[in-house]
Amino acid sequence: MRKSVLVLLLACCGPFFLQPSGNLAFAYQQPSTGSSLEGSALVKGNVLDADTREPIAFATVVLVHPGTGRQVKGTMTDNEGRFALNNVGLGEYILQVSFLGYRQQTVPVEVTADSKEVSVGPLALALNATELGEVTIKALRPSVMVEADKIVVSVEGTALAAGSTAYEVLERSPGVWLDQEGNIQLNGKAGVRVMIDGRPSYLTGKELQSMLEAMSAENVKSIEVITNPSAKYEAAGSSGLINIRLKQNTSLGMNGSVYAGYQYNKASGYSVGANLNYKKGGWNSYMSADMAERPRLREGVMIREFHENGANARFHQLRNEKMTMQTPMLRLGTDYELNERHSLGASASLSYSDTDRQFLSDSYLDDEQKGEHVFVKAGNFNDVKHTSGAFNLHYSGLLDSLGTNLSANVDYIKLSNGTDARYENRYVDMGSDAKAEELLRTHNPGYYDIYSAKVDFERRLLAKGKLELGVKASHVVSGNELDFYIVTNEREQLDKERSNHYRYTERIFAGYVNFNVGIGEKWTLQAGLRGEQTSGKGKPVGEGEAIKKRYFDLFPSFFLTQKVSEHYQVTYNYSRRVDRPNYRALNPFIFYLDPYSWAEGNPDLRPQYTNSFQVTQTLNSTYSLMLGYAQTKDFFAEVPEQRSEDNTTVYKERNIDKAENFSATLIAPVKIFPSWEVSNNIVAGHQNNRLLLKDKVIENQQFIFTAQSSHHVLLPLGLSLQASANYSSPSTYGIYRFKAQWWLDAGLKRSFLNEKLDVTLGGTDIFRTREIQGDASYHGNTFSFVNYFMARSIKIDLRYNFQRGQDFKMKSRKSHLEELNRAGGQ
Repeated sequence: MRKSVLVLLLACCGPFFLQPSGNLAFAYQQPSTGSSLEGSALVKGNVLDADTREPIAFATVVLVHPGTGRQVKGTMTDNEGRFALNNVGLGEYILQVSFLGYRQQTVPVEVTADSKEVSVGPLALALNATELGEVTIKALRPSVMVEADKIVVSVEGTALAAGSTAYEVLERSPGVWLDQEGNIQLNGKAGVRVMIDGRPSYLTGKELQSMLEAMSAENVKSIEVITNPSAKYEAAGSSGLINIRLKQNTSLGMNGSVYAGYQYNKASGYSVGANLNYKKGGWNSYMSADMAERPRLREGVMIREFHENGANARFHQLRNEKMTMQTPMLRLGTDYELNERHSLGASASLSYSDTDRQFLSDSYLDDEQKGEHVFVKAGNFNDVKHTSGAFNLHYSGLLDSLGTNLSANVDYIKLSNGTDARYENRYVDMGSDAKAEELLRTHNPGYYDIYSAKVDFERRLLAKGKLELGVKASHVVSGNELDFYIVTNEREQLDKERSNHYRYTERIFAGYVNFNVGIGEKWTLQAGLRGEQTSGKGKPVGEGEAIKKRYFDLFPSFFLTQKVSEHYQVTYNYSRRVDRPNYRALNPFIFYLDPYSWAEGNPDLRPQYTNSFQVTQTLNSTYSLMLGYAQTKDFFAEVPEQRSEDNTTVYKERNIDKAENFSATLIAPVKIFPSWEVSNNIVAGHQNNRLLLKDKVIENQQFIFTAQSSHHVLLPLGLSLQASANYSSPSTYGIYRFKAQWWLDAGLKRSFLNEKLDVTLGGTDIFRTREIQGDASYHGNTFSFVNYFMARSIKIDLRYNFQRGQDFKMKSRKSHLEELNRAGGQ
């Protein structure tokens, strides 16, 4: 109760603590002499780097009187380099644009009686390098920027991105934490959905991790963290959305890049790739190809103790895993502008992965009560092949001059997976020295077919209003077959108890309405409602009873933003969201791990529902403090059930009664010197999970604290250094408790050939401190583990860029497919 009161007090009082004084630079909007709303105009434009043609964020834009030099209005550019000055009175002005490290540019601006909107630009700023001996000081762009509805993390061109994967740069985003299973938490909460260019990713858990590890960070432009999405987004994602924005073509003619990298972490890996973009006339096309071989190594220890109902047994396992994944990926796409208002396009993403996994373990089982002392040497050998194809057709149209938009997307996704596994077990009775061997084999093919179509409509209403409407329909068919064999003298005998064939189908129909309106000069209201009808059926092929689910839900969202001053605003929001179980979790199969442990699906899993409240305070679009509270009903998490009667452990996803999360997230960048920028992100909060297990209530509470400090330093001789220090306090997930960990990554970058060739040398987990340690305890049984995934590595990367032609503004297109996130794995 006291924590609830504390959060509410902070949310209410925070604006008064952070409210800037009236003397803050550019916290003014003074009209020129004799101006009025009837005789005023909007002055807008955008600011670019003259060499790279990239937008410049945080550039200072000032409108001055040409005679007196008096400053009339001022603002800063946003993350896309755009600016807007409202209610500029009649007259002639000088517009001054400046940014640290660039030469100032001035342009004349005239507002006449007929002017409603005056467009300026694009304004290109040239670098103004200052030579200090051998040191050249250039401007550093902000790495993290806070926008009204999201946090944007810049990835493109950073030293830590070179030679890295999308998975590695993802966890460098504010508030993001990844566990050993590939599960993603945001601000201490589970239930995150990942999108690629506005479209959900294909997999969850380890499968999502494998896909992101195969995607080069060289192709990532930025990462958007959306903690409280509006009703226009699908309701899935109880803790928010993470959108990975890939680089887009912004030049006429042909341009692109080629790159290659090498990585060593006790095993060698490589990545090569190329991007090609072509823009001519109404056509804008792109191609991206990647090929990578990435090793994943693990060393670990697991201990399970059984003390329930008088038992006294201990299971101690040493484990060693080596996995090598080869993944070619190909992305193709084209857009054609029918005219200035209408465009059509198509895209395809194809990938194939071949994974060779070897998991070796030495296990010791000591059961004092039964007098059993057994040593088991086990080897699991898996050959996993995965293919995926995603195809999209889209239309975008501007229906009138008032900004009425209509867009449509049709998607088809085909996923297939095949796993052939061999399990070799050797048993030694430590008392009698008796020995035995066991050989098992499995064949596990599976597939997903996902069909989806959606239409979105947007129209301006009133003077400051906007109405958004949309509908969506999806149909998913998934199947998984598991044939389990006991092998004797090289002859396979089907084990029907551990074999199965399961098929699941699901349909979702959804619609939403979202309205945004300005209230006076200081307030903006956005309110939305989304409805989703879900019907699903799971059934074993052949005999067996079908499990049917049918439910309808409403998901409201509410955002109220107060513009306290020109540079300070506060947003209050609420949303209700849902997470449906991924398709694999609903499959009642037995997935073999070792002779004493296995995983089971749970067809009785219910969706989890989350109510989230958040207050966000933003200063200068740079500093942000977010205070939040979220309560999740039927939260699902993995629960290891230890069975003392036979000393086995069954891993099963279950709905736990309730999960609560209090959080405070602070983003505070600091520029120490013009050549040294620091981005600091801190998350503090409290987690509380409540679970009813075997008629006993288990509560798992923990105060959490994570901190990240990323440093970007320009050095002599054209070198650029980027280092990231990270700390994560003890935390919880379901009934698990994780211990604290910290790590340091760093990278050096140098450009040659007029900035066309980039060479990067990097290192991750430099001090080998990123061990994952966790435990769980209930009913007298304990479960603990230590894993190290060979995060310490060294890498070198080369990238060559070529570009010709003029810049243009590419039309944006968004499509969201939550079904892809749930196609988690076979």
